Amino acid sequence: MLIIAIPMMIFKLMLAHWIGLSEVVTGAWLGGTIDSTGAVFAADTITGEPGLKYATIVKFSQNVLFGLAAFAISVFWTYRKKRMETRKGYRLE
Repeated sequence: MLIIAIPMMIFKLMLAHWIGLSEVVTGAWLGGTIDSTGAVFAADTITGEPGLKYATIVKFSQNVLFGLAAFAISVFWTYRKKRMETRKGYRLE
């Protein structure tokens, strides 16, 4: 994972500086696109305090939503399997 995260940290910071993005936009962009939470914080520490704040908000929001989505999907598939087995005459014990 670090093989991809480290170049993304470096090149995205360079690209953001080259485009002229503000610290806040750079932080939100890096927080949403870099997969590793630690790499996000390391990259946004370089951008400055406002960038770090927005990167933290975006990354933690993603992490929470991933957990909620995984829970919802697991509940869906559990109840779907129960209904399919009940229709076929099988019962879960």
